[in-house]
Amino acid sequence: MVEFNSCLIVTRHELLQLQEEDIEKICKEVFLTHELPNDPNELKKYVDSHDAVIGSFPLHLQVQVLQFKKALVIFMMKSIGTTDNKEDAEYLATKYPGRSVVLPPSKEGEKFRVMIYEGLKQIKEIKVVDEWIVQHEVQHSD
Repeated sequence: MVEFNSCLIVTRHELLQLQEEDIEKICKEVFLTHELPNDPNELKKYVDSHDAVIGSFPLHLQVQVLQFKKALVIFMMKSIGTTDNKEDAEYLATKYPGRSVVLPPSKEGEKFRVMIYEGLKQIKEIKVVDEWIVQHEVQHSD
C-alpha cells in the first residue's frame, strides 16, 4: 500500500469515519484545509511541505498539484440518488451506513443528493486534448 509522510486533506464537508480510517492507513501526518488558493505561486507554497494532496477540488487545481510533483488522491464518491426532501434522502442513506452522505441543495430548485463513498483513488495523470472548433486568424498590418 502507498504511504505518505504528510498529507493535506482538502474538504468542505465533515469526513466520514471510513474516510478518516482510509487516510490514516496511507498518511503518517494529516493536515486539514477547506480550500486551496487559486494563485499558482500561493498554491505551490501551500502544498510544498506535503507529499500528497487528498480531496475533492477543481480540476485546474488538480492539474497544478500534479505539476508540482505531488501525489494527487481523490475521494471516490458515487451518486446513488436525488430527492426533493431530506427525509427521503436520509432514508436512502441508511442503506449504506458509514459510507453515505446527504448533500443539501446548493441553490433554490435543486434536490438533496445522496452520495456513497467508494474509496481513495490516486490520479497519476490528467491529459487535456483540445482542438479548434472556431478559429480566427490574426491580420497583420504592414
